[in-house]
Amino acid sequence: MTITSPIPPVRFRRRLTVTFVLIAALSAGVIAAVSFALVRADRYRSFHERAVSASALALSLAGGADRNDDVEITAEEIAIHLGSRQSFEVVAVSDEEAASSVASIDEEELPTEFDTSDENPEFLHQEIEIDGRSYLVVRPQETVDGVALNVLFSTSALETQMDRLASIMLRTWLGVVVLAGLVGLVVARRTLRPVARASEAARSLAEGLLETRLPVERQDEFGAWAISFNQMADSLQEKIEALTEAHARERRFASDVAHELRTPITGLVASASLLRSKLGKLDPDTRWSAERLLGQVSRMKALVEELLEMSRFDEGRESVSLGKVVPQDFVHSLLAQRGWTGLVLCEIEITPLMADARRLERILGNLIDNAVEHGDGEIKLRWSTDDAWMTIEMSDEGPGIASKDLSRIFDRFYKADPSRSGGTGLGLSIALENARILGGDISVENLESGTRFTVRLPLP
Repeated sequence: MTITSPIPPVRFRRRLTVTFVLIAALSAGVIAAVSFALVRADRYRSFHERAVSASALALSLAGGADRNDDVEITAEEIAIHLGSRQSFEVVAVSDEEAASSVASIDEEELPTEFDTSDENPEFLHQEIEIDGRSYLVVRPQETVDGVALNVLFSTSALETQMDRLASIMLRTWLGVVVLAGLVGLVVARRTLRPVARASEAARSLAEGLLETRLPVERQDEFGAWAISFNQMADSLQEKIEALTEAHARERRFASDVAHELRTPITGLVASASLLRSKLGKLDPDTRWSAERLLGQVSRMKALVEELLEMSRFDEGRESVSLGKVVPQDFVHSLLAQRGWTGLVLCEIEITPLMADARRLERILGNLIDNAVEHGDGEIKLRWSTDDAWMTIEMSDEGPGIASKDLSRIFDRFYKADPSRSGGTGLGLSIALENARILGGDISVENLESGTRFTVRLPLP
């Protein structure tokens, strides 16, 4: 079973925190923007109202500047009369002349078009900028002896206040974002803590720590989740323990059967050897039956030997014995002993090495036997090494192995085609066990035509 490396929970925690910050930032930004817009509109409306009231006062004061009823007041007199006022500036304009209460503002800088409002239709207004300063110009539609008044109110102080308010709101918004980030991080950690515990517990279960359980500390969805997890772990532990016990019983049974059959099989083999020497003296019918009997005795002997070998694997009584192996001679000798000379095309280009010859024989013998029995076409054996590994590839051109059987091909007693007679279903399993004792492994894959087994063993 492959256990993948755990994914760090920081990613989801970061996403949750960022989401929390974005929501808080968006909400605070909208509230700040709307509040600023409302405050700004109210302040400018109040400023306009005060400007209109001051313009009405200026109009009244301009009318009071006429001390001689027989002589009309001039624009210059009005400008001089109202120039002492500090809350506004005046530009008086008549058909003959134009006068300003301040030298920096003259008639040419006044707007040519004005806006009106429903609240004060008697007063026109417009915003302008003169020498980098903003002004609100209010013009009463009523004139004083033909002199039109243009009352200018500086909006610099108001704009400074609005800028200061915007700065305060921006700093407040940034503070809210930072605070939201801290709160989001704390909330994310507290929220995901049960998830992290469940993930760690699941990994512990996957690693075989079946006693792992989650503490039930909360009366909410996470508490119900912990209870469900613990129930699942209890059920899983019971099933695994039952399967482990059944598997142990199965191995003990196979080992016991193999040991019990060893003695009678030894007697049968001796009797079979004697019978084999007398086959030439038997009549045809009796000889046919005797040959079948000898074949079954040989098959039973092989099965008992393989069961005994598997029991030694289970008991951990197998050891490694290294010696010098010449790959070319080793393979040719194995093929000759098994009667496979000429059936396997060998590609061996490596020098002598240190290895366990007995286990190599079991591995290669079982793989070649599997290829001869179930493969087809040309059988190839390729033996190579690199800096640290020995690689043996065994391929054939047979029908291949069904996808559903690939994952179980090394299971004990497993046969991809149960209808086929012969074999014990232990050959590939024994080959794999021997490879693992040597610190290696065996893999299998289907080719376009046939199957390839790959043995990888570490070099001593």
